[in-house]
Amino acid sequence: MPKKQVELPISDFVENFFHLKGQPFSLNDYPHMRTIYNTAAEKVVMKFSRQTAKSTSLSNIMLATTYMTPQIRQLYVSPAVAQTQEFARDKLEPLITTSPISRSFVDSNQVQNVFKKEFKNGSVINLRYALLNADRIRGISADVNYFDECQDLRKDVIGVIEETMSRSEIKKSIYVGTPKRSKGTLADFWFGSTQNEYAVKSSASGHWNILGPENIGANGLIDAKSGHPLDLRVDKGEWVSTYANKGKRPDMEGFRVCLLHFANSP
Repeated sequence: MPKKQVELPISDFVENFFHLKGQPFSLNDYPHMRTIYNTAAEKVVMKFSRQTAKSTSLSNIMLATTYMTPQIRQLYVSPAVAQTQEFARDKLEPLITTSPISRSFVDSNQVQNVFKKEFKNGSVINLRYALLNADRIRGISADVNYFDECQDLRKDVIGVIEETMSRSEIKKSIYVGTPKRSKGTLADFWFGSTQNEYAVKSSASGHWNILGPENIGANGLIDAKSGHPLDLRVDKGEWVSTYANKGKRPDMEGFRVCLLHFANSP
């Protein structure tokens, strides 16, 4: 079993050691994202709106896990070859090449192509695509599965792919996507999850806001009760489960990330 040698929250690792566009990466403008980065749940669904750092978050989590955990095997799957190539080329590879810490994990002896990335600590990332079947994934063993754009993946295909973890003692699945409809794979995962929403407490009224249309003001976010400005960087916020069933809490953690969560960002 892979053993973690670095006991550090993933978000702390990313902020301390990763660079984005030549600058140290920071979550200070997006404090709500730290909980998502650090969740220890074995099954996680992340429902992102467009332009909310979905692919950046996924690549950060994946590469931090690689560096922090020797011998870990991770598998990324999207519906189409172009999507997998774009993720590898535009998100994962720049993170590897521009972060100084990567010099300790990558050299010319490791495979570094679109579909496979090897690291000096023995960890491996495989990247594949699977729209209608899992034929391209057969023969791969994994400890963690990432399903990107899972609103377009078939749930039965995901089940087959997860057999890549049958001999792993970790077995973690992360389902990420952007909703297109109220039914389908992403919706099924979401409704079976804790359905966590980020609630923000207004310092003016004390009202807790789950961000929606009523929080859109003329110049930015506002408190739905008082109309005073909200700022996610300074106002108190926390993730709360909106799962309606009062029975057993779902095993799957779910997080909804919308564009309003980034309204105060530069």
